[in-house]
Amino acid sequence: MLKFVKGDAVKLIDPESSLIKRLKDNGWNVEGEKDHDDELDALREEAEALGLKVHHKAGADKLKAAIAEAKVAE
Repeated sequence: MLKFVKGDAVKLIDPESSLIKRLKDNGWNVEGEKDHDDELDALREEAEALGLKVHHKAGADKLKAAIAEAKVAE
């Protein structure tokens, strides 16, 4: 079971549940799972350090690809 938390509220959800995406979209977080925003912030910082200009709405996959491409070009 996955433990979802939002404030003081807790929900236990089967890992195969179709509700997982909906819960995450509504602000619920899986206990112990790395916050998605932290990963994006780290990727944006790395991209900036490499001198890349990335769109503020770029997702993790796009940022990872741009970073990898910039590292190959070095």
